[in-house]
Amino acid sequence: MWFGIDITILLLIATGLLLLSVSAALAIWYWATPVAWWFRFLERRYGRLQSAFVDIDGARTHLLFRGRNNASDETPILLLHGLGADADHWCLMSAQLPDRLQLIIPDLPGFGDSRMPAKPPQTPQQFATWLILLLDALQLERVHVVGNSMGGYIAAQLAHDAPARVASLYLLAPGGIASGALSEYLQNVADGQHNALVVTTLQQQREVASLCMQRPLWLPEPMHRWLARRALRQSAHTQACFDAMRYAAEPLEQLASQIRQPALIVWGACDRVLHPEGLNILAQAMPQAQTVLLENTGHLPMLEAARLCARRYLAFLAALQQQE
Repeated sequence: MWFGIDITILLLIATGLLLLSVSAALAIWYWATPVAWWFRFLERRYGRLQSAFVDIDGARTHLLFRGRNNASDETPILLLHGLGADADHWCLMSAQLPDRLQLIIPDLPGFGDSRMPAKPPQTPQQFATWLILLLDALQLERVHVVGNSMGGYIAAQLAHDAPARVASLYLLAPGGIASGALSEYLQNVADGQHNALVVTTLQQQREVASLCMQRPLWLPEPMHRWLARRALRQSAHTQACFDAMRYAAEPLEQLASQIRQPALIVWGACDRVLHPEGLNILAQAMPQAQTVLLENTGHLPMLEAARLCARRYLAFLAALQQQE
């Protein structure tokens, strides 16, 4: 006996509490949604980003932002994600950018936490028109535009369609190039295989990370499950955007030849989604552009080489300021 309580009873109570705690922890870990929300919260805190919703074209649109109320007179930066991705893809690079820079990072319509308008955009031109509505709603007259993959294609379209609204372009492995060699991913699509960016299962979610990155970042298993469920809900829209941009839009190299804004183009040498040959194709189409090939990097340089991508971009912006 211990203070009138049998030691066996104490052991049973302690064991029960331990099992209850372990069971609760496992249940929370297995339940993907709270883990995903917590993981995203930590990512956004690391990037020093806040979350907000605005109404654009009658649809609730999610965006991450920083520095909306700062006193800096520097031109804001609009960052655009790729196909099937979301605004959180910019958290790591955002963490490497100084607080004086105003960042606006939307979930494009139908992706991330943004709802689809009644007529969802699918082509780069339609997305560019939607972005003009977003800039108007946020009262932003002119922005630097950063885009990865599909986001880079859309960024170039915006610079072409509304040149007065775009101060410069930073394109990271932009989509839309029709000439040159096919990447492993596009060759598989051309051969009739499953479109790997249109995720419908948990296994495909795991595989797309390996396809897009030479050095895949670690994600907790519940995050993979949560992303797979969201990707399944958005899969029809993802496929429609792919088809519209691949088969029904003006190729990026033709579009780029008409763009006059200063540009920085970065490509991963190990990109399996979009062939690195695209860097040379765009260099010929945009003689004003600076180009950088990153060794041992895949399709998402802002995730795999966030510090280097930020450093290159800051040097690019500093050079632009000196020219003004």
